[in-house]
Amino acid sequence: MLLAALIHKDLELYQTEINCLKSLTQKNSFGISNNKEKKSCLFRIEDYACLACVVFPAVYRNSPVHLLLFYFQNFLKQGESLSTRCDEFQSLLTRGCTEDMIEDPHGEYKVLQNKTVTNRKKVKDRSRAKQLKPEDITQIQPQKLNLTLRSGEPQSFKLKFKRAEDYPIDLYYLMDLSFSMADDLENVKNLGTSLMSEMSKITSDFRIGFGSFVEKTVMPYISTTPAKLRNPCTGDQNCTSPFSYKNVLKLTEDGKLFNTLVGQQHISGNLDSPEGGFDAIMQVAVCGEQIGWRNVTRLLVFSTDAGFHFAGDGKLGGIVLPNDGKCHLENNVYTMSHYYDYPSIAHLVQKLSDNNIQTIFAVTEEFQPVYQELKNLIPKSAVGTLSANSSNVINLIIDAYNSLSSEVILENSKLPEGVTIAYKSHCKNGVVSEGESGRKCSNISIGDEVSSRTPLCCCVLVHHTEDLMELHRQTFLCSSCNNSVSTRK
Repeated sequence: MLLAALIHKDLELYQTEINCLKSLTQKNSFGISNNKEKKSCLFRIEDYACLACVVFPAVYRNSPVHLLLFYFQNFLKQGESLSTRCDEFQSLLTRGCTEDMIEDPHGEYKVLQNKTVTNRKKVKDRSRAKQLKPEDITQIQPQKLNLTLRSGEPQSFKLKFKRAEDYPIDLYYLMDLSFSMADDLENVKNLGTSLMSEMSKITSDFRIGFGSFVEKTVMPYISTTPAKLRNPCTGDQNCTSPFSYKNVLKLTEDGKLFNTLVGQQHISGNLDSPEGGFDAIMQVAVCGEQIGWRNVTRLLVFSTDAGFHFAGDGKLGGIVLPNDGKCHLENNVYTMSHYYDYPSIAHLVQKLSDNNIQTIFAVTEEFQPVYQELKNLIPKSAVGTLSANSSNVINLIIDAYNSLSSEVILENSKLPEGVTIAYKSHCKNGVVSEGESGRKCSNISIGDEVSSRTPLCCCVLVHHTEDLMELHRQTFLCSSCNNSVSTRK
C-alpha cells in the first residue's frame, strides 16, 4: 500500500499513510520514540502482519524518494521479524548494517543527591542538639543515583556509611502483663527515669514509650465467665480485665510521665502459657502515628517470660481470617484480636523491616532457646536474658543496642528477573569482604566510616535502619540497526 503510493509518487496518499502510522506509533507499546534529530515510523504491509522499522534524520530522509531507496537497502531479509534488528554490535556489522547506522549505547551512572555524611558531636545541652533535625543527619552517601544500564554490562558505584555520634533514638517498651510478670512490673515502674539517665550517655535526643499485652479475649485463651472477665486472677489478687494490647504511653521525652503511667498498670491473666505478643508487635510496627515513631533509630523492647502464639493458633478460638497487617487501635486499644488471627513470623519480619524497627527480646532464661531461633529469622534483632524480676533490664537494653548498632548491613529491594547485584565491602581494620559477606560490616563504633563498591544491573534500595540510598534506572536492551533503542523504566 505505502510502497505503491511512493512508486507512483502519490504524495497525498503517502502523507495520509505517514500521518496514520504516526498516530499508531503514539498509541502502541513498541517503545519507539521521537526526538529532534530522528523520527521513527512503522511500515504497515498487508494490515501490518509484517513490521519493519526505519529511523531517519528529520529533514533529509523525510522525502518519498529517500524513504523508498532506504527501504530497498534494508538489511532485513524477507520474513525476518522486527526483533532481529536488535543484536550484538559485531553481529550487526557482519549482517551488513553499516556502523553509522548502529545505535550502540553504554551504561553510566549519575549522582543526583550526594550530601556529605554528618560529623555530629554529642552535646550536653539538649536544646542545642535539637537544632539539627533527625532528617538533616546523613549517615549514608550518596543518597540518590540515576543508572543507565546495558544488558550484560555491569555498572559499579561506591557508597559509604558513617555511624553518627549523638544519633536520636526512639525506644518502645512492650511488656507482657500476664500474672507471672507481677514482680517484673514493680521493677519496670521506675524504668523511665533510670533508662533516660543511662541513654543520655549515648544520645541527647532520646524518647521512650510503653505498651502492654496479654492475650486474645476469646476462649480458650481466657475465661469468658463474667466474673473472670472482671478479674481473671484467683484469690484476693486484684487484676485488671484481660486485653490483647494497649498503647499506654506514646513516645515521649518525659521519663517521669513514663514512671507515673506504668505505675498505674495492673497485672492481668489468661489460661494458656503462650501469650499474644505477636498481635502487639504487629500493632506497634504498623501504628506509627499512634506510637509516635520518628525517622530515627527505632528500638522495640519485647519483655516476656513465656512463648508466643503465631499464625494458625487462632483457629483454637474460631478465628480463621489471616492477620491483615493494618493498624486497628481505638482509644489506644487493639480492637480486632477476636477477628484476625495472630500474624506469622514472616509477616512480622516484613512489617518490622518496612518500618525499620530493631527488636530486642528481653526474655527469661527458660525461653532463651525459643527466642534465639526467632532472632535468627528476624533481621536486626537481639536477645537478652531477663532476670527473674527484670532487675537487669537497663543493662540488657544498653548491651543489645550496642550490639545492634555496631553492625551495618546493606539490603536491596526485590530484583527484576535476569538482574544480579554483588557487594564488596571495606570494613574496619582493613577487612575486605565480597559476595553475601560483602553486605555486612561488624564492630563499627561511633565515628567509624565503612565503604562498599556495588556492581549491579538493577534498581536497588540500600538502607541501614532509617538511612536510604535510592537508585533510578533505565535499561538498554541491546545494539540496534536503524532503530530507536527500546528502554524500560
